[in-house]
Amino acid sequence: MTGTVLFDGNCNLCDRLAWFLRRHDRMNRFRFVPPFIRDWIYSLVAGNRSRLFGKKDYC
Repeated sequence: MTGTVLFDGNCNLCDRLAWFLRRHDRMNRFRFVPPFIRDWIYSLVAGNRSRLFGKKDYC
């Protein structure tokens, strides 16, 4: 099983999780997306996330 990791690197939690995955992924299960692809996908999802995933009336 493999997975693709998308992260923006701005959040310390995300940044450290990505670092941890890279360091401990000895079987090469994860692929890290190049920034230009990651940014395009992030923009697409961020601009449409309410429509795609819905919204809650409260948090």
